[in-house]
Amino acid sequence: MGIYNPEKNLRSQILRHFRSHPKSMAHIKKEYDANGSINHALVNSLKEKILLSLRNHKVWDKFDDAQIERLIMMELIQHLKRTSSKHSGKRQVKIAFPSRFRATTSPATLMIVIMLIFYLIYQLFIQDFSYTTNTVQAIKGELGLAEGFLLLLLSIFILFLSAPPLEKLYGSAKFVALFFIPGFLVFPFQQETLVHALSGSISGLMGVYVGLLVQKNRKIVQQRTWWVSGAFAIYFGAHYFLLGVLFSPYPLLSAALIGFLLSLIVKSKSYRKIADMKWRG
Repeated sequence: MGIYNPEKNLRSQILRHFRSHPKSMAHIKKEYDANGSINHALVNSLKEKILLSLRNHKVWDKFDDAQIERLIMMELIQHLKRTSSKHSGKRQVKIAFPSRFRATTSPATLMIVIMLIFYLIYQLFIQDFSYTTNTVQAIKGELGLAEGFLLLLLSIFILFLSAPPLEKLYGSAKFVALFFIPGFLVFPFQQETLVHALSGSISGLMGVYVGLLVQKNRKIVQQRTWWVSGAFAIYFGAHYFLLGVLFSPYPLLSAALIGFLLSLIVKSKSYRKIADMKWRG
């Protein structure tokens, strides 16, 4: 077998071995796409397989193990960079829509959602969203039963969609503050039911997302922000159509503004942390 450029031929042979080990390559690529790092345990296993195969052919004996491993790493890195983003020269950070909830990464969100679910179950029995069971003061109008359930269910969905990335970015303690502060500040200006207070807190989260975009954190939050923005548009529209004369946009917009200002003040862990979420399992 004639070899005119031994190193080039060896690198071509290494690429063939990549294609002959699709499962190993798939695991390595998945790890690389998730956080931009290479799983050395998987790579070492792949190296051993390739070395064992190459040593069966004497033509590669002129290369020692260290040289072959160096070439394997070079080809592997180039291969990962080529395949991680086909449409641009850079690896894009992807934030997938959550397909599986992980309590270990979003404990505060989980606790809030659980409390809201218990409140929903409680309302299934008492069926009363009026001020007598939900406020500290009487109000001019009352929230209807059907409207209350729909807004509560919609609030839980919006929270499940928008809260975990922010908790991952800021940490549980700061996230809890970002969630409750806007709701508490606008609560006196609302209809003073728990559902209305929840809407203020959720509007504050939308303001936080807008703040992250203003800070030019687009690569990290833009994809999810479009999801959240659409959901909030539906949320605001639902308030308008379900509450009718009781609807007032000013508390919700004020809460969003408060969330926006908080996003400029409260420091996150790192903008890149949000890209390391393990939502896809």
